[in-house]
Amino acid sequence: LWLRGGESKLVKQAEMERAVRLAQTCGEQARLIVVPQAGHILPLEQPARANAEVLQFLLETEEKSAPIGARNEA
Repeated sequence: LWLRGGESKLVKQAEMERAVRLAQTCGEQARLIVVPQAGHILPLEQPARANAEVLQFLLETEEKSAPIGARNEA
């Protein structure tokens, strides 16, 4: 998971998109979330939003990465 503050001047959008594409090419479950009205230190500027995005990503990817037999059947 890549989180980027939409107002970040240190890391460009294109750089983040390239990193995500590279991870996906290697078979990783990668995603970029851009949070508007946040800068480079997103977790300090909007901690609730950053934490919510991380939790959501973990919940979505946990099931996909669990070994067969260890998955919870809904």
